[in-house]
Amino acid sequence: MKLEITQEKENKLLDRTEVEGVLKFEGATPSNDTLAEALAKKYNCAKDAVCVKHIYGKFGKTLANFEANVYKSKEALEKVEAQPKKKEEAK
Repeated sequence: MKLEITQEKENKLLDRTEVEGVLKFEGATPSNDTLAEALAKKYNCAKDAVCVKHIYGKFGKTLANFEANVYKSKEALEKVEAQPKKKEEAK
């Protein structure tokens, strides 16, 4: 898998870097977790501080466009991004 960043915007108000790019891969389209790990390695941050918004793949192609937000910390991500509601525990 190879990442190519096409657009990078620093958003100081939200403590994040907004990233768009092209993903080159072999076989199946990589998952959000795989892309988050690659972006975390590239930006030297924790995987928990990366939020992958979209991966736009085309049928039969080994290229995909993606959008992601790379935060300074996990706490900054939790302040901004919507968190899924926790399910009530069944008794």
